[in-house]
Amino acid sequence: MTNNDAKNAESPLRCAVCVLTRPEEMEQILLSHQWWSKGACPVSSGAGLESPVDLIYLFPGEFDGSVEERITDSFSRNHLEDYFSTLRLIFADLPPERNHYIRNPEARPPNAFGLKSGPNYLFFHLIQETASGYECVMQMETDCIPIRKGWLNEYLRVQRANSESWVIGSGYHGPKLPKPWTDHLNGNAIYRVSREFQDFFRDAWIIRTEGVVKFLRPEMAYDCAWEEYRNYDNGHSIRRQVHEDMAEFDRRFQVDPYIANMAPGLLYPKTIPTLEELKEELPNTYLVHGSWLLPIVRETLNVEPPAKISSNSRVEESEVQPTWFWIKGFHLSENAWFEGGSFALHSVSAAISWKFGAPALPQLNITLEQGGPLKVEVKVVRRAASDAVWGFVRYFDSKGFRGKWFYLNLKKSLRAVMDHFPWRWPRLGKCLLESDLDEGAHTLDLEALPCPLNCDILVSIRNMSDDTVEGKIDLSMPS
Repeated sequence: MTNNDAKNAESPLRCAVCVLTRPEEMEQILLSHQWWSKGACPVSSGAGLESPVDLIYLFPGEFDGSVEERITDSFSRNHLEDYFSTLRLIFADLPPERNHYIRNPEARPPNAFGLKSGPNYLFFHLIQETASGYECVMQMETDCIPIRKGWLNEYLRVQRANSESWVIGSGYHGPKLPKPWTDHLNGNAIYRVSREFQDFFRDAWIIRTEGVVKFLRPEMAYDCAWEEYRNYDNGHSIRRQVHEDMAEFDRRFQVDPYIANMAPGLLYPKTIPTLEELKEELPNTYLVHGSWLLPIVRETLNVEPPAKISSNSRVEESEVQPTWFWIKGFHLSENAWFEGGSFALHSVSAAISWKFGAPALPQLNITLEQGGPLKVEVKVVRRAASDAVWGFVRYFDSKGFRGKWFYLNLKKSLRAVMDHFPWRWPRLGKCLLESDLDEGAHTLDLEALPCPLNCDILVSIRNMSDDTVEGKIDLSMPS
């Protein structure tokens, strides 16, 4: 079932429902087929679909015949061909180094592609795969649950009503959490795969996501990374073109009640509503993203839960041997700009800072292209204060007090508070290196410095002149 350019030229563009998943989520895939057939019919009674809609499953690994057989059999057994024009299974065969999903946001990343490289590159593959022959695609995970009948009809209506939008999705329907967890459009959304969007996706979204993951926040997923990039644009009028581009892009991202992101967090939801209560609370919502709905679906269908429910096949950090350095913090001062390795410091004392976790420290390759001098300082960061906080959290988490989600989000909240205030860095210890750089290429090997194993390292790059300093920075593991 491959695309044929000649056929696509003669046929109208189609829409698709795309499920990014893994073989370990097979129970949830088969459960969704039953739910669509018996609980939340995709098409309203007595109504047809004005455009054909394909159902696509996208897997990160190589072809698996048993997976294809089970899904195809379930699709037929639940008569889903009455609603979907075509069933497609795509196996992306991602390289192993781009197929990690590590839950712990505080873990040391296995490589330059970050902790969530699997979901990120699977999403990139999806948008590129559907570039030909489709007008729009709706990405939904296996815990994105329809709560009303006619959700395919409504999907087509929503994408028509927002014809100028590239992404139509949901913000976070829960208590306020730190950016970017609550300020982004969730990845379960409708994507208009037009040529304009493809250009933006290739030239901006992919590149900036990779830049955020490599240089700033290795735990970022593709949907949060775009919002994170916006948060780190401190150039103000200095980078006027960036702001104009962002304003244009923001106009193309549309919030719509069709999907509600209600993923659990911070004791949310405090009480689990029934389906009827949920429909009453969200009168215009058809899909809810929340794994807490799966037990309700099983109970409604009278389906026994599996003996061991997969945790979305996320890889525990103990299963991965990290080979990359550990970025624990990043900070831009006013009048500083940084994107994907390029930087500009537009006033005296404008600075860029990283906090790295020992003992795995990177090599900094700095190329000063304009202006100077540039001062580089490397100092020891004592972990005592932050370790006391995390130790308290881990202690109560190990006792099962109030549930893991509360403490996971408490950690995120405390980290965000530390990141947003001047005292964000714990007390500084001794200076390991202080150097002035002039124009040209420079290499700093942090691993060669006498750094205590139980400390972090703060690296600051500061403009020492009144003129603008511009250049490039690359972070790599020493050879």
